[in-house]
Amino acid sequence: MLEDYKGRELIMRLYYVLTASIIAIFFLSMFFSVYSGEIYRSMPNLLGIDASANSMVLISKSELDQTFGQIRQLMLISNERGNNFSLAQNIVDWLAIVLSAIIALLAGLSGKILSPEQGAGTVDVSNMPKKYLKVIAFVAALNAMCVVISAPLQRSSQSDYKKADAIFALSSSTRKAILESEDPIVQRDLLDKLLMQSSR
Repeated sequence: MLEDYKGRELIMRLYYVLTASIIAIFFLSMFFSVYSGEIYRSMPNLLGIDASANSMVLISKSELDQTFGQIRQLMLISNERGNNFSLAQNIVDWLAIVLSAIIALLAGLSGKILSPEQGAGTVDVSNMPKKYLKVIAFVAALNAMCVVISAPLQRSSQSDYKKADAIFALSSSTRKAILESEDPIVQRDLLDKLLMQSSR
């Protein structure tokens, strides 16, 4: 009787150590992903029209600076939103892994491992206490939610990144077109078009 109690106590301690290890790995992985830049993506510097080139442009420098400042802000907002969605997706993905591991630990701790003849790698939970079944069901539901949420977060992240890239490419091509044009009306149209398309 005493040996059974000590055995169960040892298993419980091992379970707590494994659970703590999984959670620690989760947070360490998230930290290194953020620190290494795997999640957060920086944007290159958006060039405006400097003073040396401003003599070729028939629009005031203050207006140019204001417009390109607005474009840069729109680009940074899209990129930042993409970073936030990317971070959320990584958290959800790692959380799903942790929850799956917890389910396996609970089933292994409370259930009975079947013999290879009965079904290798499976767990018999028919005699498991109801409280464990409820916990496993709850954790499994959270795991399913994480899996379902991950895909929309990834799509949103990629969409915002593409928008930021499109704004950067459009501003670069517009800047070149403005400098090459000598018509103030064309320069004005290019600037208005840049602001309109970047605001969509």
